Amino acid sequence: MATAPSAARSEPSHGHLHLCSDDKVWAVKQVSTSNSVYVTKTQLLPSQVINSQKQQNNDSNHESNVEDGENILNASNNATGQGRNTAGTDGDAHMTLELDAERAAQNDDQQRPPGRVTPRTDIGSQTGIAAISQVHNVLELVEVKPNDAEIEANIRNIVPVLDDPDHDANEIHLRAPNGGPDANTATVTLREVLDNTPTPTKYVISILKNLFVFILPRRQDERQISATYIPTTHLLLRAWKTFIQQCAISGVKLTTPEGLSGEQLIQDVFRGMIEEAEMKEDGTLTVAVTRAILRQFDLANSDRPDDGGTVSNHHHLDPELDVDLDLHQDLDLVGQPLVLQRDLVSQAVGSWVLLSLRDQQPPSTTVTVAEFLKQWTELLPDSWAEDCDPKALVRTFGAGVGLAKDANSTGAEVLRFTAAATPGSGGGNGASLPKGPVSAVRKDDAGKGQSEAQNHKKRKWHEKFAAQRIKADK
Repeated sequence: MATAPSAARSEPSHGHLHLCSDDKVWAVKQVSTSNSVYVTKTQLLPSQVINSQKQQNNDSNHESNVEDGENILNASNNATGQGRNTAGTDGDAHMTLELDAERAAQNDDQQRPPGRVTPRTDIGSQTGIAAISQVHNVLELVEVKPNDAEIEANIRNIVPVLDDPDHDANEIHLRAPNGGPDANTATVTLREVLDNTPTPTKYVISILKNLFVFILPRRQDERQISATYIPTTHLLLRAWKTFIQQCAISGVKLTTPEGLSGEQLIQDVFRGMIEEAEMKEDGTLTVAVTRAILRQFDLANSDRPDDGGTVSNHHHLDPELDVDLDLHQDLDLVGQPLVLQRDLVSQAVGSWVLLSLRDQQPPSTTVTVAEFLKQWTELLPDSWAEDCDPKALVRTFGAGVGLAKDANSTGAEVLRFTAAATPGSGGGNGASLPKGPVSAVRKDDAGKGQSEAQNHKKRKWHEKFAAQRIKADK
C-alpha cells in the first residue's frame, strides 16, 4: 500500500510503499547486497540420484574406468559405422544401451538449472533443497511508528462531514468543509477507509472512535451500503441533548454503578428517540450519532486492550435500530452493560457547548460564565454537574476564548470570544475529543462544597422536563 501525501503539504510528493498488518506498519526499502542469495524450496530427490551420488563419492576409480570404456566404445563405433546394430552376443550391445541411457540422463542434468531435480516419489526418495531463483536486490522492512496527526488528516480527507440539519437554514444539510469529500455525493464505507489509510487497523479504528465516526444506510447503484460520516460539534451536541431528554422521559439513570443494559438503551431510549423524531431519517441519524458518543465514553472501551480485536457480538442489538449492522465490529457498542466515564463526558459536553457559543457569537462579544455553566450543566446528571469548572475548561480550550471582567455591569466574569472560529476548530467542522486533561475541568473539594447547594437549587431541568412530558402524554 502506498502512503498518500499529507494534507498539510503544499507541494505534491510521491508516495512510498508500506506494508501494514492489523497492528504494525513497515516501510519497504530496496537494498543491494554483495552476498549470493538464492530463493530455495524443499524438493523430493529420487533414489537413483542419491545412489549415484553415493557411488561417485565412494568409488571414483570405478567411474573413471566406465568413462574410459565409454570412450573406447564410441571410438570403435565411429570407426566401423555399426554401433549397436553390429554387436554380437557377447554383451557389447547391452553395454552400449546402458551407456546411451546414462549419457542422456547426464545431458538432461546439465541443461537443468543448478539444484533443480525432477520430482519423483519412488521408494527410497529423500527430501532435498532446490534453488528456484537468485536474488540480486533485497527488500528491507523498517518498522514505522504511526503518526496520529497524519492518520487523522488522511481520514478527514476521505470521510465526509455531516452537520446538524437544524444548525443553519442557509447551510446545506450535508457539507464538506476544508476541501474534504462532498457528503451529498460521496459514500465511503469503512472498508474503503481502511483500504486507503496506510496504517495498522487498530490505529485507524482508534482515530475513527476519537472522531465519533458513525454509520448511516445509503443507497448506491441500486444497493444499500453503510456509509461513514464524521459529525460536527453541532450534530454531537444535538444528539446528546436528545439522548439526555429521552433518558429523563424514560426514567433511565446514567449514574447507576451497574450501568445500562443493551435492552434499556434500545427499548427505553433509542426507540423513544426514533418515535419522537419528526421524520424517521432524523431519528435514525440521532441514534447513530448517540451510539458513536456512547461507544467512545463507555468505560469498557478504556479497559479493553487496544489490540484491534472484536469488541461487539451484536447479540444485544435490535435489528430495526441497529444502523451499524454492516459496520466493522470495532466501531460498534459492546455487548455488555454501558458505564460512562463521567470526566470524559463532562469535558466533551462542555467543549461542545463552548464551541457552539463561539460559533453563535460574532468576534469580540461576550457570554457570562454563569450562562455558559448553566447550558453545560443542564446536559449532565446532577451529580456530575457539581464537579464542572468552567474556568478550568476555558483554560484548556486554547485560543479564541478567554476569561475577562464585564466592564458594563457589576464586574461579573464573562467569556470573551477574541477571534472567529478557525477552519477545523469550529463547531461546524468534524469534531474530535478535547485535547486538555480531563482532571482540569473538575472542581476541587472546596469549590465543590461552595456551589453544591446553589447548583441544586438552580437545576431541576431533567425533572421538570420529564414531568411536563409525562403530563402531556396523559
